[in-house]
Amino acid sequence: MYPARTYASRRADQTILHRCLSRFWPRVRDGCEAQGRPLPSFVRREFEAYLRCGDLKEGFARIHCFGCGLDRLVPFSCKGRGFCPSCGGRRMHEGATWLCERVLPPVPLRQFVLSLPKVLRYLLAYDGKLCRAVAKTVMQEIFRFQRLQARKTLGLSSTRQAFTGAMVAVQRFGSALNLNIHFHALVLDGVYVLDAFGHPSFEQLKPPSRPANQLRSHSGSTRPVLVPSPFRACRKTCPCSGQVLLAPATFLGSPIVKRFKAFDIPIRRWSPMPPGRTTT
Repeated sequence: MYPARTYASRRADQTILHRCLSRFWPRVRDGCEAQGRPLPSFVRREFEAYLRCGDLKEGFARIHCFGCGLDRLVPFSCKGRGFCPSCGGRRMHEGATWLCERVLPPVPLRQFVLSLPKVLRYLLAYDGKLCRAVAKTVMQEIFRFQRLQARKTLGLSSTRQAFTGAMVAVQRFGSALNLNIHFHALVLDGVYVLDAFGHPSFEQLKPPSRPANQLRSHSGSTRPVLVPSPFRACRKTCPCSGQVLLAPATFLGSPIVKRFKAFDIPIRRWSPMPPGRTTT
């Protein structure tokens, strides 16, 4: 038998992170306001909620055991999504368990990562509807790519006979804790096909080839991406830096394009170029 464990309340105020923020956070907040550049409200809420996390003075729940009569006080948590180690770790563990046990099937998965140009990261950071629309458009392109590949390799009469799925997570920061909105997607590495009796069977597809993973901008430079993404941006050295290149012509009338035009972002189409060909 495992030895009995005694519950010990965590002392968030004794950690290095909590002591550092409690000391310097008021200085940073007041300094930004003094410069006329106050921090966004959601940033202030995240910091202030973390400083109250695990503090009995901010509220607690009283737990009573009817067997032994023991009472215990459990402080409320901030339930933040930013940088609280306790709440973030609990949310990560619960989310991973839920995905593995309830959502993702026991089939091979492939991770897709979409990195956006800087001109779009700031728009998506403050526009939740636009962020969801971009993620939806990207997944539609990935699913279209898989269905076309399934029809070609499996001999299907229509792409509607292939079914696939994915789980998308939005990551809002980079390795340097900078604002970097990008998407991580776990996509089924294949498709489900129904047999004559309507029972689904999983068919694994070949990994994407190199030509399908690369697009070439009109400046002649290449930048590796995972699939023919609907978004493509030039490099900083390109004279038309900041342009957004959209893949299929059907997206030119979509709400996403209208939102980009509202922010005066230039848009043009892209077309894959044969190897060895460049433009001037």
